Amino acid sequence: MKKFITYLLYKIDIAAQQSNLKLILILIIVSLIGIFFFSSLYYVLVRLNISSYDNSVSNVFWDVFKLFFDQNKILDIDLNKNTYLNIFFKFNVTIFDILIFSTLIAILTNSLIQFANDLREGKTKIRDTNHIIIFNYSSKVTPLLK
Repeated sequence: MKKFITYLLYKIDIAAQQSNLKLILILIIVSLIGIFFFSSLYYVLVRLNISSYDNSVSNVFWDVFKLFFDQNKILDIDLNKNTYLNIFFKFNVTIFDILIFSTLIAILTNSLIQFANDLREGKTKIRDTNHIIIFNYSSKVTPLLK
C-alpha cells in the first residue's frame, strides 16, 4: 500500500509539472472519490442508526453532494434533529469541499498569471500580420513616428 501511495504521489507530481489541465482532471477525480467516500461513510452512519436520516442510498448520496457543492448547506442543519457525530461529519464534508474549490481557484489564478506574464515578456506567438514591430519601444518613439 505504501508503494502504491508513493507511486500515486509521483504521478501527481509529474502531472502537475506538465499542464494545468491534468491538474484540474486530478482535482475532479479526487472530488469524485471524496464524494463517494463521504457518501459511503455517511450511509454506514445511517445504517448503524448513529445518524438520523432517510435510509435510501440516493438520498444519502444527494445530501453529501449538496454539502460538497454548496458551502451554505452546513448552515441549514437543524441542531435538534442531528447528532454531534452527524454535524461533525457534515462539517468535514464542507471543509473538504472548501479545500478542493480553493485549490481549483489557485490553479486557475496561477494559469492566468502565467499567461499574462508570457504576454508581457513576448513569449507568445505573434498572431498579427502586416504590422511593424518596434523593439525597445519607449515614449520617445511615438513623436518620431508622428
